[in-house]
Amino acid sequence: MLSKPIMTALEYTVSHYAKHNISVPGFLNKERLLQIVPSLAKGLHLIPGCRRCQDFIACDELYLFYVLNIKVIHGWVCDPNDKEFFSVLGNCSRSTLLKSISRPGGLAKLVEGTSNPSSLSKKIQKFAESGLTKYGLRILHEEIGERQLAIICINDQFDVIYKCSGDLFVLETDGHVLTKFGEALWKRLTLTEEESFYVTMHFDPVKGQKNIHKATEWLERKLSDVDDCGDKGKEQASKKGRDRSSQVSNVGIWGDKAKGRGS
Repeated sequence: MLSKPIMTALEYTVSHYAKHNISVPGFLNKERLLQIVPSLAKGLHLIPGCRRCQDFIACDELYLFYVLNIKVIHGWVCDPNDKEFFSVLGNCSRSTLLKSISRPGGLAKLVEGTSNPSSLSKKIQKFAESGLTKYGLRILHEEIGERQLAIICINDQFDVIYKCSGDLFVLETDGHVLTKFGEALWKRLTLTEEESFYVTMHFDPVKGQKNIHKATEWLERKLSDVDDCGDKGKEQASKKGRDRSSQVSNVGIWGDKAKGRGS
């Protein structure tokens, strides 16, 4: 569900567009914008496409993010270097692929005529069930700039994502985690839990966590990079980090996790 502060912010912005006659893309009028916002309280559902991290099936909710200049991305991306796999999938969406392989004989039909149907079938099954791929994570690192915020969609769940010192972090809103680690604000985005860790609003490692050694190693690399910039660069980078982290941690609209309705 979208948090009440997010709903309030969206309602205000859309009303502001309508009241002041601010132009919106021709494919979506202001009246439709005002109708979309209340429906978001029931959940948000965007369907990713497998070719690029900003590919989603066109829908009103997606247009709303576009109008508000909010970047929405996903990591369910197929590696084009895996040519046979890439060719078999085509330009499919996640829902299309899931429906296709759930039908009797659907998966076999997809891999018919390929060089290794058995291996490809397993790969397609794994890809369909995943929300973030190895190639997708790499593309996200390229797509998101340093100290840039965006919204990421993984398995119909929506989170705030931020890049700090070359790594991607997702805003942590899980109540159990926050109860256990009160200072935790960000969680490193990785493919496995073994590589992930929590940091504070100032991107310092959270004490007592399982992967504290990973967090400490990351911090040492971060500080080393700052030192390479010289004292002036270090001071500026530190100030920017504090300012940005404080700003993000105090933005109420990201207080709760926005969950989708399911596929």
